[in-house]
Amino acid sequence: MIKVLLQKEALVFRNSYLKTRRQILIALAWLGVGIVVIRWATGEIAEEIRPLLVNIPPTLAVVLITSLFHIILLWLLFATFSLMLREARSKFYHSPELSLLISSPIPANTLFIFRFLLATCFSKGALMNLAVFVLLPLIALGIAGAAPWYYYLFILPVVYPLLTISASLAILLVMILIRVLSTKRIMQAGAVFGFLATGLWVGFFIIGPERILPRLPSWIETAEPVLRIVFPLSDAANALTYLTQGDISFGPLLRLFFAGGIILAGSMLAAKRLYYSGYDRTQTIEISTKKQVERPAREPLSLGRRGNLILTEWMKAARNYEMAQAAVGLLVMLIVYLFMAPVFVLPEPWGGLVPLAHIAVIGFLASGVVAVFFIPAAIREDPKALKQQYSVLKAAPFGGREFIWCYCLAPFLPQLLLGGVILLALNIFMGSSILTILLSLVVFGMLGGTVTLLMLALDMAGYAGQGEAASVTGGVVRNILPWVYYVVALGILAFGQVYTGFEFLGFLHHLPQALMIATSGAVFLALTGFTLYHSFRLGARYWEEMEM
Repeated sequence: MIKVLLQKEALVFRNSYLKTRRQILIALAWLGVGIVVIRWATGEIAEEIRPLLVNIPPTLAVVLITSLFHIILLWLLFATFSLMLREARSKFYHSPELSLLISSPIPANTLFIFRFLLATCFSKGALMNLAVFVLLPLIALGIAGAAPWYYYLFILPVVYPLLTISASLAILLVMILIRVLSTKRIMQAGAVFGFLATGLWVGFFIIGPERILPRLPSWIETAEPVLRIVFPLSDAANALTYLTQGDISFGPLLRLFFAGGIILAGSMLAAKRLYYSGYDRTQTIEISTKKQVERPAREPLSLGRRGNLILTEWMKAARNYEMAQAAVGLLVMLIVYLFMAPVFVLPEPWGGLVPLAHIAVIGFLASGVVAVFFIPAAIREDPKALKQQYSVLKAAPFGGREFIWCYCLAPFLPQLLLGGVILLALNIFMGSSILTILLSLVVFGMLGGTVTLLMLALDMAGYAGQGEAASVTGGVVRNILPWVYYVVALGILAFGQVYTGFEFLGFLHHLPQALMIATSGAVFLALTGFTLYHSFRLGARYWEEMEM
């Protein structure tokens, strides 16, 4: 039975990433880009840390490195715990395939053990978090501390048990809480833990690394009684510290592996006794709590056919409480950027890039904050849910032009309001001229509207069966192409500001900057107009071709 389940997972993986030649090429391209980015990021982090270790005595450098290990691994525990609190809901209670597996001839205990190990040891979200936010700074610390080559071989074996410990305890907690709480409330609790994990990251950048790093050793010393209880964390940090000094200490490693195995096995056995009764209770509660709410009849607003559709989308977005939790992380990142933005000063000719950087970051984060409200929560469990929602409008019927126009304006207007107000306030605070403020708002609006329309057109292409926007490696075309436009369009505007900073473009240096700015602006308008026109036309055509 385990073999059958493994074959199913392998088949899902192959169909998602390696089924066609195009999928394989895209997956390899993503892998190459990831390796390049990680190589660059580790070098940059190492260059920031190395001066701090050179200018202090060796004993104090060891203490500082150990403290950094504690902070990084503590963040891993918090982030994995909060992630698994939320993932347990979909993996164990709301998975679309779960009803089929439970009714299959696979023994219940075998099925649970397989899903438990798959969730705790091979969670995509937890492994991505481990690779990007944990392994990367640990590799950078090794480079900065001139660690021996075998330090890098032991990083994953040291930190992986912490991931499984945190994930298994989180799933066990979900199995316990499901007896008194609904899965929705548990997911909200997971969001709270996620805010705590985000708070560590936010606090680090708001207070400033130069202020935090000198105080880290004293904080770790103060928290030592707690760290003795959470001994796997201390064992992992100490093992990594010994490795940076060229010493392979098997004592902490053996205790870490032993603790990880015991906690994983104990959590699995305890959760197995709780799971199926909790599953039955969850299904009963969620069916019985769907109440019919009687609302008084109201006269419909006379906003016209299109206006009423936009208003309806706004009302649904305002009630999308589950997806609202996803917006909090982006909102926190936006607040962090606003704290840091006033200190961004670049030498000439690169100083002209600062307003464009503000437009790019604020536009990206503000669009993300608003966009998640317009995504049905059920789409995470069934990607076809959005197409079913569109079928109602097709039956109305709504024309393609009307649909594209309304569904583009519905998220774009709140994005323009949120991002525009923040961008305006930031420019006023920084003392920008009126012309700079007006141009920033115009560029921000054109970029946001074009990206929103292009995403919608690619969605329609996928649903209509034209292209592979909704199938290739998780919708990679739909996710990447709009941001390719975003980067290229901003790059065109940036070129008019900094063309004199590139030596190989010396033949352009004699041209006046006003001419180059005007030329780049004209090219930007041409690219934006071309993208808007074709996105609107193709999106409307795909809507008409989409079969329900």
